[in-house]
Amino acid sequence: MSWPYAELDGELRGMARTLPSTHREIAATAEAAGQLGVKREDISGFTATMIDLGETTDLTADQAATGMAQIMNVMGTAGEDVERFGSTLVELGNNGASTESQILDMSVRIAGAAKLAGASESDVLALANAMASVGIESQLGGSAMSRAMTQMNSAVLSGGEELAAFAEVAGVTAEEFAEAWRADPVAAVGMFVDGLARIDASGQDAATALSDVGLKGTENAQVFLRLTGASDLLNDSITQGRAAWSENSALADEAAKRYATVSSQLEVLRNNVFDAGITAGEVLLPALTEIAEGGAAFFGWISDLPDEAISAGVGVGVLTSATALLLGGTLLAIPKLIEMHATLVSLRTTAPLAAAGIRGVALAAGGLAALVVLAEAKEWINGFVSRNDDLEQMAETLVRVADGQLQAVDYRRSEDA
Repeated sequence: MSWPYAELDGELRGMARTLPSTHREIAATAEAAGQLGVKREDISGFTATMIDLGETTDLTADQAATGMAQIMNVMGTAGEDVERFGSTLVELGNNGASTESQILDMSVRIAGAAKLAGASESDVLALANAMASVGIESQLGGSAMSRAMTQMNSAVLSGGEELAAFAEVAGVTAEEFAEAWRADPVAAVGMFVDGLARIDASGQDAATALSDVGLKGTENAQVFLRLTGASDLLNDSITQGRAAWSENSALADEAAKRYATVSSQLEVLRNNVFDAGITAGEVLLPALTEIAEGGAAFFGWISDLPDEAISAGVGVGVLTSATALLLGGTLLAIPKLIEMHATLVSLRTTAPLAAAGIRGVALAAGGLAALVVLAEAKEWINGFVSRNDDLEQMAETLVRVADGQLQAVDYRRSEDA
């Protein structure tokens, strides 16, 4: 059942080929989405939105993912609405005296009470934007507004004097306030704030009015008195938020501007090169694994050689000399190879296990230009210099020496003769 995750990896790599964020950043955001409870089928879209927010706002993709997932979990937001959520956040941040990070942080703190009251996601963001735009700190504002909304909801449910007190501040009847609350709770909060603004403008004490509805204390006064100084802001924010949710274009527009820059295009190019490397690595990995395993066996064999074999270390040095042969260093290697030839022949009697080991390595060395070059006659060496025979023949010759099919020849003595 691993196929869905292979499919997801393909989707994430596809993002990296079109977005300036790295494959690692995209994968980390997707991982965070899964940990935060985003459904598998929604992870790709959620991740793309968080990357866009990370590129176009003061939020990082991880911050956006954490905050939005928490709100969406509380509000029960559908996965397909995540882009609308992001667009509303960007639109409000662009038009208010607040940043997207402030709005999101405040929204996390009031989401529970807003859900209880039946508010929409766009209205939660709008209310958070209004409070952040007048300088209300998220912890203070979140606590006070959550408390107020909870008490308003209780008043509407229970009726009586509590409901009448909120309605009086809002300047409507109890029935009108209850109806407004049930239809649009955040708009009803706006009615209450407008009422406080009228009380304050008439010279009466708005703090006393707050106390009369059960919102006593300095914290409640700080939050609502600041809102009364900009009562139109909340109503405007609600209107903007709802329009942005419906249009669902603000985030895409901002992202398009960001991704059109030269720096973004260069980052996308880098991501495409990196993705090509991933693809190449997937193809080459099995072969590289075999080479690594073979190399480990080879060097393990060298460490177990007896002293006689160590004396042939010059031959092991031809591991690099074999490459040098192909680059024109053949003449420099020949004297060493002759010495190696004689040493290996003697090893068949003094250290047969080492000779057998050499045979095994030689068989594996074939076309990899890996081990040593030996010759059965001086003429063959001369021919090798002129013809540049392939390295598979070198390895084959070594196998024949190790099997005892060829005899050692002291080429230096024959040359003297």
